[in-house]
Amino acid sequence: TRRVKVDSALRDSEQKFRGVFDDGPLGMALIDMDRRFVNVNKRLCEILQRDAAEIHLQSVEKITHPDDREPDHAIWRQVTIGKLPSGQIDKRYIRGDYTTVPVAESICVLYDDAGKPQYTLSMIEDVTARKVAQRQLREARDQLEVRLKARTRELTQEVAERKRAEEEAESANQAKTEFVSRMSHELRTQLNAVLGFAQMMRDYPE
Repeated sequence: TRRVKVDSALRDSEQKFRGVFDDGPLGMALIDMDRRFVNVNKRLCEILQRDAAEIHLQSVEKITHPDDREPDHAIWRQVTIGKLPSGQIDKRYIRGDYTTVPVAESICVLYDDAGKPQYTLSMIEDVTARKVAQRQLREARDQLEVRLKARTRELTQEVAERKRAEEEAESANQAKTEFVSRMSHELRTQLNAVLGFAQMMRDYPE
């Protein structure tokens, strides 16, 4: 009876896992220790634009972008030898039409009854929309930075021109003040002479 219950629980667990694996929103793949796809779900087929039969027993490296193969394998190696409990990497897969698709991939190890690594389970998310949004955000930030720099130059030029105008106005005002002061002095000197002469004429009319 206990054996029957254990077998039933295992079947239920397997069915639940199969349901999550087959119909999950993320791409999922079971990969053997030779780095070959043993099983893939429908979502991963959609992401890679390949049939399950085409992916089955295909090498991971073969459909990984050449520039991403080394870091991808390094993460996989660290996880399978136990240095990391799980691994995450951003990489690019080569789709059936030979274009690339950016993905965020998480991997963990599945062990056999003896505790030996048997498979890695990969959960793969298509991050194309995220990459597009990030690129648009970078472009918008760069454009804003260009506009800010241009506006800063304009403001700097305006401040310099205003300062120069103020200096010119101050210089003109100073020149005017000096001119008025000099003219006042000259006129005062002449007026003093005229007033003195007029006083002499008043005092000595003959």
